[in-house]
Amino acid sequence: MEDFVSMFFGVRPNQGQRRSTSGGQGQGQGQQQNMPAPAMALLMQFMPILLLAVLSLWSGSMSFGEKETPFSFGRNAMYRYQMETPTGITYYVHPDTHSTLRSDIRGRRAMEQRVEEGWRRRLQTDCQFQMRQQKEMKNAARALNDENKKRRADEYSLSSCDELRERYGGR
Repeated sequence: MEDFVSMFFGVRPNQGQRRSTSGGQGQGQGQQQNMPAPAMALLMQFMPILLLAVLSLWSGSMSFGEKETPFSFGRNAMYRYQMETPTGITYYVHPDTHSTLRSDIRGRRAMEQRVEEGWRRRLQTDCQFQMRQQKEMKNAARALNDENKKRRADEYSLSSCDELRERYGGR
């Protein structure tokens, strides 16, 4: 344990006790030789932090090479051009993607398939959220024995669940 404390903090525990039990000046000189150099001690103290920083940068750099999402379900500065799948899902693409998809029918079909898959995942997530909300509302109404809140919980819209069922035949 003493070595561990010494390694991270550059101080040996119980230094005063060792001096008093040994009682000689030679012991004091020996302690100075056993203590790490201040720079080394400082490095050892910050080693865990440096290691975490390096690992964070390394793991973050793995996503730098990934390609950005080719579409968005909302218009913004990057995804300005509106398109629509044959099933009526509106999505937006980058200007370069838009010009490419106008002439590349196979690429457009692949994009539409990705949009459909993304929309289905989005509906599933939204449906799960809406169902949790409704369940919490019902539990609160039951706990308070409030008929008005029970009625509101029953009337709570599960629009994503409805669309998911209509489009894809399930939840």
